Amino acid sequence: MNKIFFLAYLILGSFLLSAQNAPDDQVLSFRGNNGSKYTFTTTGTLEGSVWGGMDGIYTDDSRLGKAAVHAGVLRNGETGQVTLTILAGRKQYRGNMRNGIHTSDYGSFEGSFQFVVDGN
Repeated sequence: MNKIFFLAYLILGSFLLSAQNAPDDQVLSFRGNNGSKYTFTTTGTLEGSVWGGMDGIYTDDSRLGKAAVHAGVLRNGETGQVTLTILAGRKQYRGNMRNGIHTSDYGSFEGSFQFVVDGN
C-alpha cells in the first residue's frame, strides 16, 4: 500500500513541478516549438488583448488568462493549470465572442497556440 501512495506522490509531484507561469501571461517565448505541449499556471481575466480563437487557435502574443476564459478552460478570477500546444503561425486569425470575451481578427502572424482540452 505504501508503494501505491509513493507512486501517486511521485506522479502528482512531477505534474505539479512541470507547470510553470507563462512569462507576462503570454507564450511568445515558446514560438517555434511547434507540436510541443506545455502546462502553465494562470488566472482567468477579462483584461488584455486576444487575437483569433474562433477556431480555437490564438496568436502567441495573446493574453493567456483571457484566452483561457474565451476558450472556456478557466473562469474570470479562477487560477488553474492550462495545457496548450504550440503551433506554427497562420495567414489569418478570426476572432469572435465566446464566454463573455470578444477576441479580434488579425492577419498573418508568426506563432500560435491551442488549448489542450479532452486530450486533443
